[in-house]
Parts: sequence; C-alpha cells; structure tokens
Amino acid sequence: MLDAEQSFPSTFLWSNGESTSSIMVTAPGLYSVQVTTPCWSVSDEVIVYQQMNCEPFEIYVPNIFSPNGDQINDYFSVSLGGLPVIKKFSASIFDRWGNLIFQSEDIHFNWDGTYRNSPGQSGVYVYVLNIDYHHEGLDQSEILKGEVTLLR
Repeated sequence: MLDAEQSFPSTFLWSNGESTSSIMVTAPGLYSVQVTTPCWSVSDEVIVYQQMNCEPFEIYVPNIFSPNGDQINDYFSVSLGGLPVIKKFSASIFDRWGNLIFQSEDIHFNWDGTYRNSPGQSGVYVYVLNIDYHHEGLDQSEILKGEVTLLR
C-alpha cells in the first residue's frame, strides 16, 4: 500500500492514473504521485522491489538495560530477524557529552555498561549502528541512531 493521504484538502495523481490518496501495488516498479492543493503542488516517487519471500528484515534495539547481575537484561545488544547476510557491522556508544565509550564490529556484541573496566553511570547513552547487509537479493545499508538507558 502506498499512501499519500494529507490532513488538508488535496487531489492526487499517481503514475498509474489513479486519483485516490492511496494505491495498492502488486508489481515492482517506479511509482510516483503528485499531490495538489489550492496553494501548491508537490510530487514524490518510490521504487518497489520484488521480494523473494515476504519475511521482513527487522533490527530490534532495546531502549533500556540493567547490568546488575540478575541475568535479566544485563547487556545492551541488538537482535536481527529475517535472516540477512551481514557484510559489515559496527556499533558505537557515546555518553551524554559525546565521548565514545564502547565500540564493536561484532554483530553479536554485548555491552555490559562498563567504561574503562568501571561500571558506567546510570543515564541515557547514544548508540550508532552501521549495518551493511544482503537481503532478498539486494545489498543494503542502514544507519540506526538512538538512545539507550542504563539503569543501575
């Protein structure tokens, strides 16, 4: 489903001739839409690729962990679904001042909340994940940025 719905009065013209706010696509290809209001007009396009199967590739990144030794959420790590082939990976974690406190090139990393062999302070940390992978016949790259809270 490709959706260009707007919260204000608009008209739509899709590359396939449809004039509805959304269209259902069943074939790969380049699709474009022009959205027009009384004051302006804008267009955009999207490429729809054919997939070998419908199993999506998902990256799960937790937003909190508690390295307190109770064997529950003691590490910050990522999980992958959809069985991609990882070609290159890096994870970087920064403190609130932008200092790099952890880095790994192993997709199966486990950060235990330490920095220079000492327990890190409770608080919010920023992560950056760079992932190059091959999935469904395509080479792709993702850069994920976010926050994770460390609770002691």
